[in-house]
Amino acid sequence: MVFKYSWRNVGNVMSTDVFTVSAEASVREAASAMVEHDIGSVVVVEGKAPRRRVKGLVTDHSLLRLLAERQDPAKVPVKGVMTPDPVTVHPREDFMVASALMESYKVKKLPVVEGGYLVGIITQSDVAHVVNELNKQYSFRLSTMDRPLRKNAGKQG
Repeated sequence: MVFKYSWRNVGNVMSTDVFTVSAEASVREAASAMVEHDIGSVVVVEGKAPRRRVKGLVTDHSLLRLLAERQDPAKVPVKGVMTPDPVTVHPREDFMVASALMESYKVKKLPVVEGGYLVGIITQSDVAHVVNELNKQYSFRLSTMDRPLRKNAGKQG
């Protein structure tokens, strides 16, 4: 089995298809996009592709909080519910650093930024996929060994 891609860099694991909205868009627009594209977040940006600067992140949790407060999603702008200045990562950063950042900051998504501009996103699903692929590779290697690895008992004969 050959590992499908190099997982060492975030750029090899991230998704480049990132749905974005402006800070002035309504929460309803963001929620509709999340449902339509079956995604758990949208990145709030300023500017047009490829020069989009990350301003915030709207997650499914942000939407639940808004509903719990009984606010009208059509009347609330995204900037009112977004997490401003979210934790980001560079595409050349090591995958394990991104995973540690997610755990440390208790976030499920990290916008990937290069030169100040959005280039992708890495999610917990991406992390789980890589871990699963690594596990498959490791299991395959173990199953194809002729004999188990063990220390030589040092018998002299």
